[in-house]
Amino acid sequence: MRHTDPKRSDFKTSTPTFGRRINKTVAKREARDDCSYKVTVRHQDFSGTAQVVNMSRAGMAVRLSQSVGGMIGTSITVKGNEVGNLKGTVRWQRGQLVGVQFDGMTSSKSKLLAYFSFFGKK
Repeated sequence: MRHTDPKRSDFKTSTPTFGRRINKTVAKREARDDCSYKVTVRHQDFSGTAQVVNMSRAGMAVRLSQSVGGMIGTSITVKGNEVGNLKGTVRWQRGQLVGVQFDGMTSSKSKLLAYFSFFGKK
């Protein structure tokens, strides 16, 4: 007999799930805002211009001016008028597009969080 109690660990659902799967659970993704900010990026193998294409409270997607391999898991610094000076870790890469997860709390990150709070972003 199949159990239908969602509190039970063996509960199964036929409803499709969305998001990223981590250890058989679905991780919630932060809401993203599309944007187009010119920034400077510093990385161990790259230093140059880039464009922030979207941002959330947890990170941002950045399009580099050229493709650089092997960036996943490394530190990166993004600096620009709109975003301030942010440090993070590259979590994914698709050609010139990289996903940056912010490191800790910085004054620039706190300003971004204030921005999201002010405009009612969740």
